[in-house]
Amino acid sequence: MAAEGKFNDQWVQLIHGLIQNAPPNGLMDIVQGCRQLVGLAKVPDELVFRSCADFREKSITAVPLPASNGQGIGIICEIGRAGSRASKVIAYHDQRHDDQLFCVDQETGQVSSVQDRNKSGDL
Repeated sequence: MAAEGKFNDQWVQLIHGLIQNAPPNGLMDIVQGCRQLVGLAKVPDELVFRSCADFREKSITAVPLPASNGQGIGIICEIGRAGSRASKVIAYHDQRHDDQLFCVDQETGQVSSVQDRNKSGDL
């Protein structure tokens, strides 16, 4: 087990690999198990968020969009990502509606909001 209170960076690759390769519908159990594995040391949030994002993008996860949006489902995939994987909530492009983003809490997998995308004139 890790020393009390201090996370050992040697755990990073193992924890990332375990979370990223979690079985379908087993992500939260694996995240909880990783937290237990390191004992009293806290797994860095950035590591959990990045690993969960990698899992969801690799799995090409479908998530229900809020009913008020009326769009049905959103697809979480790497090509649609519009933010950093190190964030708790990441925005993804709604590929069917180029002017919209949906934001997903990477740890829970829930869509927290749907918003209009700010378009720029850059190519």
